[in-house]
Amino acid sequence: MSDWRHGTLPSAASAATPYDWLLRNAVDRPESPAFGHWHDGNIDDLHTFPQLLDQVHRAGAGLRKEGVGPQDRVLLSLPNGVGFVVGLLACLGLAAIPVPAPVPGLGRPEAYRERLVRITADCRPTLVITSADWVQQVEGLLSGSKFGVRVVAVESLPERSDAPFERQPAGPVALLQYTSGSTTRPRGVVITSQNLHESCLQAAERYGEGPSDAVITWVPLYHDMGLITGVMRPLFSGYPSYFMSPQEFVRRPATWLEAISACGATLGSAPNFAYDYCVRKVSEEQAARLDLRSWRIARNASEVVLPGTVQRFTEYFAAAGLRQNAMSPSYGLAEATLAVTASAPDVPAVRITVDRRALQAGRVVQVTGSAPDSEVSLPLISSGPPVADTHLRIVPEVTGSDVGEILVSGPQLSPGYWSINSGQHASSEHRWLETGDLGFLCEGQLFVLGRKDDTLVIRGRNHHSADITRVCGALPGVRHGRVAAFVVPGQVHNGVGVVLEVTRDIERSDPDWARLAARVTEALARRLELGVRFVGLVGPGQLPVTTSGKVRSSEVRRRVVAGRMSFLFQWQAPAGGLVSFGPGAERSS
Repeated sequence: MSDWRHGTLPSAASAATPYDWLLRNAVDRPESPAFGHWHDGNIDDLHTFPQLLDQVHRAGAGLRKEGVGPQDRVLLSLPNGVGFVVGLLACLGLAAIPVPAPVPGLGRPEAYRERLVRITADCRPTLVITSADWVQQVEGLLSGSKFGVRVVAVESLPERSDAPFERQPAGPVALLQYTSGSTTRPRGVVITSQNLHESCLQAAERYGEGPSDAVITWVPLYHDMGLITGVMRPLFSGYPSYFMSPQEFVRRPATWLEAISACGATLGSAPNFAYDYCVRKVSEEQAARLDLRSWRIARNASEVVLPGTVQRFTEYFAAAGLRQNAMSPSYGLAEATLAVTASAPDVPAVRITVDRRALQAGRVVQVTGSAPDSEVSLPLISSGPPVADTHLRIVPEVTGSDVGEILVSGPQLSPGYWSINSGQHASSEHRWLETGDLGFLCEGQLFVLGRKDDTLVIRGRNHHSADITRVCGALPGVRHGRVAAFVVPGQVHNGVGVVLEVTRDIERSDPDWARLAARVTEALARRLELGVRFVGLVGPGQLPVTTSGKVRSSEVRRRVVAGRMSFLFQWQAPAGGLVSFGPGAERSS
């Protein structure tokens, strides 16, 4: 075992980098599984910590032969699997900066190419690592870029050098995590080794994570949720992580739950839509065969958490042994190395019902005795209290409002965004991050309402896109989560425009598109008191989305204004109610 040691091993508490965490686990738990891949009902490509360390050293030696040095950027376009972890840790061991990036096939080709080219132009990587099957495709996509970059297969790295691996001291930047770019261009969030350590320590304390845990993850590893919950936290606390492909989850969501059941996994994380998706797509027969008694933390984050989703999922899988308190809403963002607030079984999320109209005016007025989720009342669930050493502020735009932008301060906060010309980044200590998200505090916990940029101000009331998406998504024929909403100016009052993807089954039938559009306008008028000025229906997969699946509403509006969207059906308010879709309305909100 002496060949694993490169200098003095750090203690578990003081391990400075994820490479150090791997080194510690290889010594302390030499027989324990570290990472594997769940496929067709079995775990394959399983690596113990020592086996993973050997692969990391061999890949690191290959990277050195490729000319990669400290603080060089290395773009990782790799699928969920052990190869991603090997490439990531090899970079960190060399003090190079890994840059997780999307992979071909997960999204639309034009979105993948655009994001890949933008990230490459922004961080100027020395090398791109991808899988052997994708080398030619990635080379072709980058061939027109003015920043030439070499592309190599992760499988070839261990064979590229016989020289020993030489550990390098950690640099000022550990990795770059690019934002989704739902409202702006993707930006590279600088993550330091200290950020990673603090974030993983906070999660270990809040969730009680330790070596006896295990996680199953299908969330893409280039996404901050997948990277932190599927790679970093398991390394930090020494428990195994088993990967699935996102495509496998989308095709058959029962696979995720079957993996949790078979492996006795205790942890799992997913966005809110995924839990709803499981309820809709996992049959009662499939659910009856599951054993979810081991699943103690079902983390729900990455988008607004809906209390109805939490209730439906918990009730539907109760017969499979799912704990009533397993669902753990939380809130985070890339700039905070993921976690900001988190609930847990011993720190349960708070549930309240508020007056809908008061909330639209920025006031939180709790109500009782009304039907849940009605025209006058809205049930909400919190995303938990702040994690350790983290502080929140709510900054209202209007005096007297309870709702405002969420500001965050804490040791897990990134020092800033990457710039090719930037020098050392300022410390984040005592700095407040403006998140761009809206919410409020109640009983010491955070309630998140949505993105500030996605708030539509109509007749002096704030309408959150998440509410519009929820109301439209409940209608038969509308794809869940595939709704873009924006303001359409009127001669007297502004209204809302919505563009929705329809489901594949209704698209293939002989639908009454006009009736579906009418149901949309009726539902928004009845539930949210919104006047609809425009409805556009498009086929599945036609709305532009980020690589994490969020609809780019501002881009949808730009395309509608420019006449660059192809509709199955479109409806506009009668003449006199609609001013124009001309350029002058571009920034109306």
